[in-house]
Amino acid sequence: MLVKRHIQNFAYWVDIARSNEIEIEIEIEIEKEYAPLLAKGEIGFEQLLHHAADNLRGHRALSVFWQLTRRCNFSCPFCYIRDNSQRQLEATYEEIEELIDCLLEEGLAKVVLTGGECLLSEHFDHLYSRLKSEGVLVTIYTNGSLFNESRKDLFRKLPPYSVEVTLYDCDATSQPFATIEWLIEAGIPVLCKFTATKSNIDHLGAVRQWCDEHQVDLRLDGRLFNGDNGIDAQVLSLEEPTLIALEKDQMGAVSLDRSPLESHARKALGCAAAKYGAYVSPEFKLGLCCDYPLLWDMRQEGVRNALCLLHDFVDREKEASLVGCSGCEAQILCEMCAAKAESIKSNDKTMYRVPLGYCDEVRTRYLSLIG
Repeated sequence: MLVKRHIQNFAYWVDIARSNEIEIEIEIEIEKEYAPLLAKGEIGFEQLLHHAADNLRGHRALSVFWQLTRRCNFSCPFCYIRDNSQRQLEATYEEIEELIDCLLEEGLAKVVLTGGECLLSEHFDHLYSRLKSEGVLVTIYTNGSLFNESRKDLFRKLPPYSVEVTLYDCDATSQPFATIEWLIEAGIPVLCKFTATKSNIDHLGAVRQWCDEHQVDLRLDGRLFNGDNGIDAQVLSLEEPTLIALEKDQMGAVSLDRSPLESHARKALGCAAAKYGAYVSPEFKLGLCCDYPLLWDMRQEGVRNALCLLHDFVDREKEASLVGCSGCEAQILCEMCAAKAESIKSNDKTMYRVPLGYCDEVRTRYLSLIG
């Protein structure tokens, strides 16, 4: 079944019975160069969103990162979101419906559903089905342990755009590995992610071999968050030489040996989220991204008003400079943005400043990787 979607004068068709079957309707001249590239798989839908967003007046929520719950059936000590006590604050059926309606009016094109473990949400099936039926592309982040027959039937009927499964060991007989095998057989694009710690780094070789045998891409991550006791990242993180080796391996063929770039002022809100992104928290609050601390409570403000407040904020702040950064050879590793910078209020305007020591840390990592 084909569903037609519009983002202003940018139009496309989505086959909701397939994972990523998308066709471009030529409504404006520039799209002619994008349609054949998309058909060949040479560009992704995210690039098309960039193109569509360039023609928008102001910020719009076209791509949403939606954390359905803080609950999880795993208890990884280094996880930054694993609070099982906040179930009563999660969005209701009615709130989900209202938010989807408002986002669709904005031109919503893509959603990432995550948690906690998003499949624990009692509203997951309804939310997922509604988004898919509207032609929204849905990516699922999961630990892969809750794919029962009912959910498999749902995903056969309405396949997700992609699924990312995080692995923590090399037990190929476990449910997460079985889920990945099922996704492959179902023709659903899948990515494996492996969070490397001191306690599981010895499993990485077996995980890598399994992924190679099943022709699945593997993404490695060795940088951890603190859990409940505040020291898990320090206790479980890999030693720096091992972490550097892991990062070097992850970078693969990407060239790190770059000459210093011409000095230029960076914008603090220069990311894709500032053009067309939004974040929904498990407590039904709206923000720019999961890292930016400013959130609007949709229960207090109302969904439509919260969206307006987000748009006004981004449009007001989008020219703010990132003080202390002019671009350097290490920017391929740099994650500095408004969410990570120090905000400074001055005459009703906000400036963003790179925290002391951040650049030295990134340059040290960069030199270690190219050394």
